[in-house]
Amino acid sequence: MGKPQPVLRPRRLWIVVFTISWLPILVGLAQRGQIALDSQFWDNLGIFVPKAVGLRIYWIIMIPLVTGSLLLAAGLLLGRRRYAALLASAVFITAIAMNIGELAIVTALHSAMARSIATSMGVPSERVSGLQIGIALSYSTLVYKTLCLLFLHHGIQVKEAFGPVTWQRLRLWVVRILDGESMDEAAAD
Repeated sequence: MGKPQPVLRPRRLWIVVFTISWLPILVGLAQRGQIALDSQFWDNLGIFVPKAVGLRIYWIIMIPLVTGSLLLAAGLLLGRRRYAALLASAVFITAIAMNIGELAIVTALHSAMARSIATSMGVPSERVSGLQIGIALSYSTLVYKTLCLLFLHHGIQVKEAFGPVTWQRLRLWVVRILDGESMDEAAAD
């Protein structure tokens, strides 16, 4: 009889691929962050849409929150913490809600800007493109975040690695944490 072979944990390539797939979200957040910090841009935009400062404030709050949360979730998934998929789900729910808020603000700003420019130029507002690309990018990011959340809730690989991620389990996990349990204890079934 020889030495018993060590039990190897299977590699979870899907976790690496899944978290790397978040790079476009992170790059988009970094680009928005650069815009949020560009005072000249906001001064120029404020000429047409004085309420644009609301988007800047929203981004200054949202970008660090979502970026930090995504990086934390990725680290925990890669570290295979028991509660990582639950935390990642909570992060994507928050990111989706914030993306919806951003989409509403950008759409309202686009409408106001298009009206302002159209009025000053004497053309119909439908002919002013304004922030349409921003709306399209915000919408596509929202769709991708929703797909990531659906993968966390329905992916067989997620269930095998972290246990099922259901709305009920996520709710109970949050309640247990608020009751003072650690994240690991709260994730135990």
